[in-house]
Amino acid sequence: MYFIVQGTVDIIVKGKVVGQLQSGAFFGELALLGNIPRTATIKATSACSMYRLYREHFMKIIDNFSDVKYRIQMIFEERMQKVEREKSIQ
Repeated sequence: MYFIVQGTVDIIVKGKVVGQLQSGAFFGELALLGNIPRTATIKATSACSMYRLYREHFMKIIDNFSDVKYRIQMIFEERMQKVEREKSIQ
């Protein structure tokens, strides 16, 4: 999982830009929470500075901080719905 400290990235699904993330956002949680392969490609559109969080540390954090777990779960559900919509379009 990655946290964008500074910069902007595009979210690419099947070669099409479907969104953009910037400073303060994160990505990669779908693979960690859903134990699924990645659903998108992320491409930097500006110089970026990021933090990386490994699965074992991620699991410890969400087990100990229910507010973080809840927020990430909500974003996970929203993003999975978007993935499903993208699949149905193509």
